[in-house]
Amino acid sequence: MHKTIALMCVVLTTMLAAPAARAEEEEPESKFYGLREHIGPIMHIAIDREGRLMLDRSAWEQPQEAANGAADGAVAVQVEGRAVMNIQVGGRAGAGGMGNVFQALGRAAGATGFRTMTSGQRRTQSFTGDSVSGNATTEGDEFEFELAEITPPGYHLRLSDSKAAGLRLTFTNFRGDIIIIAQSPSGVVSVALLDPERGEVHRAESFRELYRSQREFVGHVFFSRLPEMGARIFPDPLDPAVVSAVCSQLAPDPDIEAEFAKFIERLDAADYREREAATEELAEVGAQFLPQIRAAIEETPSAEVRERLATVIAGLTEIDRIQTVIEGLDLPNDIGYLIEILGRADQNVRPTVVERLETLTGATPGADQEAWMNWQANQDE
Repeated sequence: MHKTIALMCVVLTTMLAAPAARAEEEEPESKFYGLREHIGPIMHIAIDREGRLMLDRSAWEQPQEAANGAADGAVAVQVEGRAVMNIQVGGRAGAGGMGNVFQALGRAAGATGFRTMTSGQRRTQSFTGDSVSGNATTEGDEFEFELAEITPPGYHLRLSDSKAAGLRLTFTNFRGDIIIIAQSPSGVVSVALLDPERGEVHRAESFRELYRSQREFVGHVFFSRLPEMGARIFPDPLDPAVVSAVCSQLAPDPDIEAEFAKFIERLDAADYREREAATEELAEVGAQFLPQIRAAIEETPSAEVRERLATVIAGLTEIDRIQTVIEGLDLPNDIGYLIEILGRADQNVRPTVVERLETLTGATPGADQEAWMNWQANQDE
């Protein structure tokens, strides 16, 4: 990791010392913009409950349209007695999971053919489209993905992920912009950025700690720059829906635990019709019980109850994503975040945010956000 950080610093120092000349004319739009809905399922960066970044591969297994069949023509070539290359023109190579998602990206990029090389468990797929080329390699839990634009602005993405090496994402373009995100298997994360506005390198023990210590920097990179490249990421903590959810959790309904306990009883009832009715009713109001549902899935001994709760959560995808970022960044206990949303929260819940801040800090600046910001500045000195 120390070598990685040193390399980042050398790269940034070199780029800052001799910045590339920038064209006066307006930069053309990247082809990546039109491919975002296909890049997103491949590059879906999530966050776990420990505040670490993770590559969410669940979209790879989503049902894809049926293969076009062998009529398009496929050629299998034996290489050194063990490796096989399939070349398919105009159709699908027939691979499931990652293969389907990758080929959907290739077709959207105007690819006229796909190539697949397999050697043991290692499988590499590639395509060349209209000014965009890509390749993806899987081997066990290891995954590598690269997407390159050969015309201006020349976006180039490279993503790798494995338990042994951790997560790494790099981005460059013809202008010389550089973003490097590296997370070790233990969760230590380093982020380097060079663009027309700044050149910075930051490191923290987890992404959660990086967010708390470099809030503005993380917002500029993760919630601004990554979506431009087509990456799908977890919700911005400052999204109104997230702010609203945090405020709701700071002032929970005192009867909510009792209400949820009744649902659990009904989900485990002897009468099948009662279990079905409880599942349907909980699905309609599940958003308000999401933290309780997630906890119960891990704690409830009944396998059927766990399965029914998982079914309910499956219908609350966006709400579940919001809850994930709240837990992953531990927003209800993030003093800096609470100060930041104090001016965004509705008037009726602002006293609850203030109460939480006072409980966490012991300070009493009241409901004045500027006073809290001054208090925080004094703590940082």
